[in-house]
Amino acid sequence: MGEVGQLVIEIGCEDLPATLQPSLRDAWCYSIKQVLNNVNLSYQSINGWVTPRRLALQINGLAKQCSEQVIELRGPLLNKAFDTKKKATKTGLGFARKCGVSLKALAIIDSPQGKRLHFYQKKPGLETVQLLAGLIEKSIKQMPLIQSMRWGEQTQAFVRPVRWLLALFDKQVIEVTLWGIQAGRVTYGHRFHHPEPIVLRHSNDYRAALKNTRVIVDDASRQKQIFDKMQSLVGDEYQVIIDAPLLQEVTGLVEWPVVLLGHFSPDFLKLPEEVLISVMKYRQRYFPICDKKQVLQASFVLVSNIESRDPQRVISGNQRVMEARLCDAEFFYRRDCKHPLSHHLEQLKNIVFQKKLGTLHDKAVRMEKLAEQLADSLKLDVTVCRDAARLAKADLASEMVKEFPELQGIMGSYYVSHTNEKTKAILKMAIRQHYQPAYADDKLPVSEIACLVSLLDRCDNLIGLFSIGLRPTGDKDPFALRRAAIGVIRILLARQWPLTCHALLDQVCQVWVEQADASEKKHFNAALIDQVWQFLKIRLKQWCQQNRPISIIAAVLACDDSNIVALNARMQALQAFAGTPIFDTVVATNKRIVQILKKNPTSFVHQPWQMEDLVEIAEKQLASHLMQEKPHIEKQIAARNYEKALQHLATFTEPLTNFFDQVMVLSEHPQLRQTRLALLDELHQLFLKIADFSLAMDRAS
Repeated sequence: MGEVGQLVIEIGCEDLPATLQPSLRDAWCYSIKQVLNNVNLSYQSINGWVTPRRLALQINGLAKQCSEQVIELRGPLLNKAFDTKKKATKTGLGFARKCGVSLKALAIIDSPQGKRLHFYQKKPGLETVQLLAGLIEKSIKQMPLIQSMRWGEQTQAFVRPVRWLLALFDKQVIEVTLWGIQAGRVTYGHRFHHPEPIVLRHSNDYRAALKNTRVIVDDASRQKQIFDKMQSLVGDEYQVIIDAPLLQEVTGLVEWPVVLLGHFSPDFLKLPEEVLISVMKYRQRYFPICDKKQVLQASFVLVSNIESRDPQRVISGNQRVMEARLCDAEFFYRRDCKHPLSHHLEQLKNIVFQKKLGTLHDKAVRMEKLAEQLADSLKLDVTVCRDAARLAKADLASEMVKEFPELQGIMGSYYVSHTNEKTKAILKMAIRQHYQPAYADDKLPVSEIACLVSLLDRCDNLIGLFSIGLRPTGDKDPFALRRAAIGVIRILLARQWPLTCHALLDQVCQVWVEQADASEKKHFNAALIDQVWQFLKIRLKQWCQQNRPISIIAAVLACDDSNIVALNARMQALQAFAGTPIFDTVVATNKRIVQILKKNPTSFVHQPWQMEDLVEIAEKQLASHLMQEKPHIEKQIAARNYEKALQHLATFTEPLTNFFDQVMVLSEHPQLRQTRLALLDELHQLFLKIADFSLAMDRAS
């Protein structure tokens, strides 16, 4: 490697949203790597940094000259490049033009097809300084921006208005102009501690110069410093409740973190713990503190962006704001507690679920009816299930949840009341947990009744939103229906409830029909149920791919069954069966059966067959074996003992092999051909009750 240097680029701007900072940094790092690789410009490492006021890159070991470029192009054969009179054809002239040289400058080489034109050129690498302005501009323009804006007379967009631009390659300024700003060697320190410009002589000075002016540009170092200071501040007797997303967000709010300890009145500890934590985390960006027994304390940790000469003044200001927030929360809580949770049900009539789908009160009525219908079949307490479903959304009308939406379900569990303490505990858990799972890997509700309410909530959303055409498209899923589908699958699998999705979705549709206007009833039909089932099926396929081969999944999902628990059990049994030596033979014979039946689709169509119509010994043996084994297999499938059923199906290997070796299926005699095809079709239908083995891959594949 030749001479190398260090490049530092900094975009100085107005405050960047904290939640976007990591993705911006990563996107720019990826973009600069792409443009450097495209021009064969080598480097040792790239560091990306971000603060509220700047986005920066440091490229270490950047070559001062691009690598030598070798261009080699294979041209047309001579008989295509020249005609019989040795005059250049359009093909030959076109190749020369593509290479940027005359036809005479091209070489002729031998190839397996004959002599042909050939172009070879070595281009010396350009100096890096000549390229950097264009590369920097390209790397910024091709960054994907989740949010962008324009300001002033600028046409180029960015996340926030840009105020300065720094670009230094060792000591040399890279002359690039972006957003109407000429890059230079000037940056700026902390907004309050050092607002004056900082002139850098060398790119090596960048981090140290900023640190001297109260800016820790490396966000990873900044985050570690916040974490370490919080731990040391509270001592060994207490611990800070550190939420990773909050820590990342706070890191993006400060350039010079100063960690301080604040307190609030212990009287507020009478409020539900979740309320206190919500106020601290989501309203104030504070970190709660608890003792070794996980008991919440009347204290918090705050991270300031100013190193004040009077830290107590900063703490006092934050404590006043915190107390004001807690006073509001206490007021809302006391006001809500004056009424039972059922009091809020009537108010749900004023909260729209979706403008075409009615109110949350309508949804509560549907969920109550569905819970009543399903509870009995699942052997659950019908009354408790009905109450849990009816009250699940009631707290959305409470003052507390209106102010703190993240407490939905949680506040309902505090407001619920019942004369029977056991029933009250079940209702509290169901209302609190029915929003789970909130994401793919989130924990499931603990109780069965909470799982039922969660399941009905998601099925109701799927049917309702699909009925008005609001299904997810591409990467857009504003109503989180993909997560809802995964939730349905996980709950059914975890609880092992014997519910077929077609029947479950049909029940949901019937409840919707009861509420729908005459013009809307037609939307809730078999086509809608099948559409939602196909959507669930795709999610089931993706979910199962985490621990099962895709061919096993495809083979089972080809079955005409919408019982997710049964489908999962089939996959498990088939995956185990796939490890046996006989599996390959079963797959091969099934593929052969399917190929034969596909070529003759109209000649059998599940026609009955008669034993006396069979002629050959091998086909009679196969027919006898089918008649003998079919009742046993169907009995095992009905009992969901798929392992036993597969063992019985495996016994068809030998009679099937003999059948194909000794019997001409497509006989010249129509009646005999029809009988043999019908026999194979009946056997195929029996195999399909477990899986479509023709879609499974053998072990070699």
